[in-house]
Amino acid sequence: MLIFPKYFVERPSQTRLKHGILREYAGAWTGIISTGLQNQARKKPTARDIQFSFVYVDGFAGAGAYQRDAHQNVATGPIWGSPVIGTRQIVERLRGVPLTTSVSAIFCEASPEHHDALLHNLQEAPLGIPYRSIRRVAEAQRGEASVLQADFRSCSGEIARWLGNSYGLVLVDPWGSGMKMRDLAPLVGRKKVDTIILYPATDVKRFGSCASKSRAKLTPNDRSNLTRLNDLFGDERWQAIFADEYLVRPEDRESEALALYVQILTEVDPSLIVKTIRLRNSAVDRTSYYLVLTTRNESGALRMNSVLRTAEFREHFAVWADYEERERKKAEQHGVLSLGLEDEFVAPPAPPPTEFPASDVGDAIALRCGAGALTLRDIWRRLADDPYTEDEIRKGLRNLKERNQASFDRLRALGDTITLRV
Repeated sequence: MLIFPKYFVERPSQTRLKHGILREYAGAWTGIISTGLQNQARKKPTARDIQFSFVYVDGFAGAGAYQRDAHQNVATGPIWGSPVIGTRQIVERLRGVPLTTSVSAIFCEASPEHHDALLHNLQEAPLGIPYRSIRRVAEAQRGEASVLQADFRSCSGEIARWLGNSYGLVLVDPWGSGMKMRDLAPLVGRKKVDTIILYPATDVKRFGSCASKSRAKLTPNDRSNLTRLNDLFGDERWQAIFADEYLVRPEDRESEALALYVQILTEVDPSLIVKTIRLRNSAVDRTSYYLVLTTRNESGALRMNSVLRTAEFREHFAVWADYEERERKKAEQHGVLSLGLEDEFVAPPAPPPTEFPASDVGDAIALRCGAGALTLRDIWRRLADDPYTEDEIRKGLRNLKERNQASFDRLRALGDTITLRV
């Protein structure tokens, strides 16, 4: 029998979206790395004798399961949380790969109630590797999931060191205040680690207003909020965004603050590629958080685009479904009986685009790359911060070739050469 503490009875739409992104990206991330390692092994047979270590880290693991999804009256079975989703995807993706691999995990949870529920629920979870409780990071062992009752903020540096030369995927989805940049940097800075970080857009916007006050007018709460955001960004640069409405318009502050956060992450390591996806509060249809995904692999960055495209599409209709459910409940409260014959409460808006036109992608390639000879890898890297997928970039290059602005023999291998004339 699973245990569902408060906040884990019903899984909200935002959490469902986050789980979908984690599920798809964990599988894609593992596949990209394992494919690259297999290619290396073909060239260097001795690589087959090396054990490659994969580690999933869940910094704020929760209880590990939910009873049902939002608006689901009857539970059809346990809904597993991020510790199970991330670990299981990596295990499943490596199954049958002709390499020697190990999969490990570290789950951190500060709440004693949630930690105990997680340990209990893992008894029934399809994790794919054994698990056990540990008291400190140094006790974690390779090939198993280690469950630690601790605040991830206080042990992230130790976990970063424990990762060593492993390939790591780290989920940073904190309760309450966001993760301090100084605690996040050791993980983001590791060369073989990808991260998925929750950026608290609502808190930044709400608490950021205190930066417009003079020092003499700051209340104790204002000073606390300044410290909180200084810690989140790692310095005081964010304050300029909120200090003067003539420098940054109020409606632009959210995007400017997010851009600064991304910039500060890349300052940890200039080779870092960063992607963002907004998570809207369906009750008020506004952005509450952003998921920030980091990688150093251009193939991973473009695969992120495919994941985000799918996530954006799902989020669009998840928000719409929540809206319709709220409207249905309001109608019931006012005694309005629905016979299923009338129109929907409001006509749904058009879904977001699922593919960019080849001509638009071709124009973007020309803008980012200019004239000259480049490999396909070079072009992928230069477009890594754009929203295009691998297939769309290939179509964009073919479009440039049709316009006599590019020449190439093929677009299969990353080393294939393309000459641009723009």
